[in-house]
Amino acid sequence: MPSPSKLALASGLVVTASIFFGGAWLASGMTPELSGPAEAQTALEATSTPMPGADSGAQTEISNSELRLTVTGARNTNGRIVVLVFDNAAAYDTYDYENAAGYAELAAQTAPMTHTFSGLTADAHAVVLFHDENENCDLDLVEGYPVEGYGTSNATSAYDELSFQQAVVEPGSISVKIHYLD
Repeated sequence: MPSPSKLALASGLVVTASIFFGGAWLASGMTPELSGPAEAQTALEATSTPMPGADSGAQTEISNSELRLTVTGARNTNGRIVVLVFDNAAAYDTYDYENAAGYAELAAQTAPMTHTFSGLTADAHAVVLFHDENENCDLDLVEGYPVEGYGTSNATSAYDELSFQQAVVEPGSISVKIHYLD
């Protein structure tokens, strides 16, 4: 079982995701009208690079301001993987999406998924992500524990509670594994 501080961490992510997706996405007017699963998949892929300058995985040389992320460990292809990249400890500690250096939504796959964040500063970054399996824009909890997967750069298990300094990675290529409690 996760410690109470892990619960606080997961709760913070849920609240942040709820505010961001529930308010910002609807306010932006970017929610497309979808007629079926194929169109929904196309729309999801089209929204997987909302940050300017982000490239969803073209195999090019990495500059000192790019972060090529590989996401592994998704247990199914339901929903999407929501990714936030932070370049400062305060935003990371509170999951302040408004001050995130990068954001992406990736169509969930059981195979490794890649996404390149371009235009980042040359500073170190920390990556936080979750598997929104039911696409409700929340990291779902049951009795306070996450039932959807989540991950952080440099985490080795679902129980790791990493500070910003422990989670930071340098620009370049990194991999983050999605962890599930069940």
